Amino acid sequence: MPVKASYTLRLEGLADKDSVEAATKLLKAIDGVETVAIDAETNIATVTLKAGKTLSEDALKAAFKDSKYTFKEFALAE
Repeated sequence: MPVKASYTLRLEGLADKDSVEAATKLLKAIDGVETVAIDAETNIATVTLKAGKTLSEDALKAAFKDSKYTFKEFALAE
């Protein structure tokens, strides 16, 4: 049975509640994303994907391409 994968991302450009909501919406639009939680104080997002899905750097770049937000790094969560 495939397991769900979670990733952590460090985001830049988040200034307020509206920017957190906008970044959350961008991340949720990525194919396979099930949940997104962003800590506004640390600008760290936790993204959980549906079973069997993975998150790629290309998908993240495409999601943030036309926005004022960027991700600096992402990694598979422990």
